Amino acid sequence: MRMSVSSWATTDDDVEKSLGAMLGIAAEGVGAHKCRISQGERALTKKGRARVHRLPPSVLDKSRELRHPLTPPEKELWRRLRDHQLGFHIRRQHVLLGRYIADFYCADARLCIEVDGDSHAEPDQIEYDAARTRALETEGYRVMRFTNRDVFRDLKGVLETITQACKAFAA
Repeated sequence: MRMSVSSWATTDDDVEKSLGAMLGIAAEGVGAHKCRISQGERALTKKGRARVHRLPPSVLDKSRELRHPLTPPEKELWRRLRDHQLGFHIRRQHVLLGRYIADFYCADARLCIEVDGDSHAEPDQIEYDAARTRALETEGYRVMRFTNRDVFRDLKGVLETITQACKAFAA
């Protein structure tokens, strides 16, 4: 059976109460029974409490999988974005809205940076990208798209554009 904690659960106590409610047990201190767990299971917990991810495991796994085989243009851009080189913290393969994975993301500016290859010129992919961009912009994110060619031919211009956007949109 698949269970998830609702988005309102913001503290460990809220998470524990939510899990308890889903499992049909009372919260600790109100007659709840704490089961002993093995050392192996303890590795899956944080401070004796169950770890709760707010992302579906499939999306989280896909995000982690995409972090390693970077395309050559992504690799070149990441080499210049990492370690606050532009003055902003940029993440790569970051999950947005629980289902979209951005190539690069600046949380300060809510800026999603995409590097598009040739496959993004296909009609189905164009429709998907447009719908994805609308969904992200509806939630307050800003989306910038660059082609592989842009990154290879004018990396300095791409970096300037990203820097200006981060400065303009940062809170």
